[in-house]
Amino acid sequence: MPRVHARAKLECLPLSRFSRTLYLDCDTLVVGDLGNVFSLLDRFDLAMAHDVRRASDLIQEGLDVATPYAFPQMNSGVLLYRKSPETDGFFAQWARKFHASGVSRDQIVLKDMLWDSKLRFYVLPPEFNLRRVTVLDAWEPADCEVKIIHSHRFMDHMRVPGAARIKDIESC
Repeated sequence: MPRVHARAKLECLPLSRFSRTLYLDCDTLVVGDLGNVFSLLDRFDLAMAHDVRRASDLIQEGLDVATPYAFPQMNSGVLLYRKSPETDGFFAQWARKFHASGVSRDQIVLKDMLWDSKLRFYVLPPEFNLRRVTVLDAWEPADCEVKIIHSHRFMDHMRVPGAARIKDIESC
């Protein structure tokens, strides 16, 4: 498999040297106190939020497993996990299945794997992976406290006009 690819995080997740890790995509911004989020890992192996477009065919898509509507894809851009042989094995299998699948989105494979897995996982509330800041207009202050904003728009604003994307780690 290539050393650099769009989903290199799959190979990186099990490399964390910490017993508890909060993985964040580069298009995230922590805006609130994460408080005791790591205490979830006293009970669960993984925690992540639902993908926001749950009614779309894209987010309902699995690779080999048909699941109920109530089991949509998870967003893998904010991923809390406990390091263990089980999670390391899960991540290694996820990377292998993703590369073998030929799909471009890792969530498709992740959905199938979570459905079949014995790992205990928790679904984070949307304020830990806020994908649509427009919902803030509808939320009252007592509804929730936003913790992590996750938007590809951050990267749009950080790009240097005319700059090329890094395609090969050897050139860095």
